[in-house]
Amino acid sequence: MHTTGSGYSFEEMERDLDEMQRSLDARSVFVADDAGQIISLRPNDVDLDVPVLGALAVANLAATRQIVYLVDDGEQPQSQLLIIETPSGSVLLCGADNMLSLVVILRPESPLGLARLMAQEMTARISKLPFPAERDYRIDEGGIDEGDEWSEGIQDIVDQLGDIFS
Repeated sequence: MHTTGSGYSFEEMERDLDEMQRSLDARSVFVADDAGQIISLRPNDVDLDVPVLGALAVANLAATRQIVYLVDDGEQPQSQLLIIETPSGSVLLCGADNMLSLVVILRPESPLGLARLMAQEMTARISKLPFPAERDYRIDEGGIDEGDEWSEGIQDIVDQLGDIFS
């Protein structure tokens, strides 16, 4: 895999994802943002519902991050690695500290140990991407603790949902 100085570019990420997918003979390797939107996908013609997988992966990582937060007295993990084993292979969910996620979908014959090492290395690299970080939108009694338009829109949705369910 490729690296440059202290930064990391989207072009380098694309090359590294290609290399990772080929080296592991993975069914799919992709990076999603914190909303579940796919940023990069390898291969491009995968026979999976990738948008749904991206959203579910990000939600799973967010839930796990919150569990760690509650169990570890408010400590937030900088990165995460979850391994889900299925009859048709394994799925690695990796959360980077810049709110990007790496998802690796392996075939049964893919080397899980190597995949884990490569995923941890790739997650460290995508953490260096110039992507908005430090967005921590926890909902509490006072609403979302951010003052930008995006979080105000989210707060409106949360308020509407509260009206629906109350």
